[in-house]
Amino acid sequence: MSGRRSSPAAAGAGWWRRNRYGLLALIPALMLAVGTDGYDFYRTRHDGQPTQPLTSAPGGWLGFRGARIRLTQFARMAGPLPSSFGGQPITVPAGAQVWRATVEFQVPAGADVRGCEMDAWDGADRLFSADPAEIAGAIEGVPDCAPDSKRAGATAFTIHPLYLLPTSATPRGVRIVVPVALPQYARLLPG
Repeated sequence: MSGRRSSPAAAGAGWWRRNRYGLLALIPALMLAVGTDGYDFYRTRHDGQPTQPLTSAPGGWLGFRGARIRLTQFARMAGPLPSSFGGQPITVPAGAQVWRATVEFQVPAGADVRGCEMDAWDGADRLFSADPAEIAGAIEGVPDCAPDSKRAGATAFTIHPLYLLPTSATPRGVRIVVPVALPQYARLLPG
């Protein structure tokens, strides 16, 4: 038999040649399909991130989610921190310093700032979480933007979140994020 044999490479080239118009038509269809889902994905990710700041005047009140909030001061804390568990004082790690914020709230009925996250930021726009693991259990406790059982029914209260920053950093303010309010968030500047 003296039939022509085609190589696998030649057979593959023939397939591409036979299907080139179908493949070209597939490109816009894929772009349309991915573009719609891609836009939805982008909107979901964008709206789920704190991208729209509401910024207070230094030491001034800021209206946020029906509440009024202000950052009156940041103070550096010296020495070991008292433990809320009645045990040994908590020692601050070398190369770090603890800052204590004073945040005042006025939360009338109907306002909702529960479930907030409070972060400090420094001059390099780095974020630092309140009550980090290195100083967990300090007397101040984990901050929350809603009245706790000790403040039940109170519409005005003050909390004191603690932040652990490198000794070279100085906090510039507090960022309050309430997940249901995203993409808006509060940026509080100290007075």
